[in-house]
Amino acid sequence: MHYSGYAFTEGSEEKQAKIMKRYQEIKHLDVDINVEVCYAHNNFKGIVDTEEAKALTEMDLLILADTGNLCFGGCCDLRGDGSFSGYYNTD
Repeated sequence: MHYSGYAFTEGSEEKQAKIMKRYQEIKHLDVDINVEVCYAHNNFKGIVDTEEAKALTEMDLLILADTGNLCFGGCCDLRGDGSFSGYYNTD
């Protein structure tokens, strides 16, 4: 799943508010996300291992990884075994 981001686009404030609202709804879930800081993007990976966390979508995991930001977009791949990986872009 790829998300293009919303920075410098029309309606960016509404898009950011929607993402932050979803982040507030799911941030309590016990998902261990390991982040590797890189130049212009951060890589992340983890495993969803609780029943509630298994209901998360790739977009939800991307939102959690970037702590509700996503203004520059990113990508997430959730596999059938509950493992996931991806990246989010930074400035």
